[in-house]
Amino acid sequence: MINRRSFFAGMGLPVGAAIGLARTVDASVAAGTTEGLAKLDTMISIQGTYLNWDQDEYMRGMYNGLVLAKGCLTGTVCDYRSEPLPERTESIG
Repeated sequence: MINRRSFFAGMGLPVGAAIGLARTVDASVAAGTTEGLAKLDTMISIQGTYLNWDQDEYMRGMYNGLVLAKGCLTGTVCDYRSEPLPERTESIG
């Protein structure tokens, strides 16, 4: 079994958040519910919003780490985000 506490902490989540999320996921897995995964989905949704994940490498890494956590817990294929295209400052025409 995965040590979820160290797994989430290793993703760069604050220790308190990592412990809380790990406990929620463990409890929901033990109870056969999806509460922990729902919280993880909420974090992915928030981190994946425009002007959040695409601000710098750290924020993109945070998003991709949350996606990786979900993939590891559910056994699904991860859909990572790559670096966004730079904005054009010169005219095309």
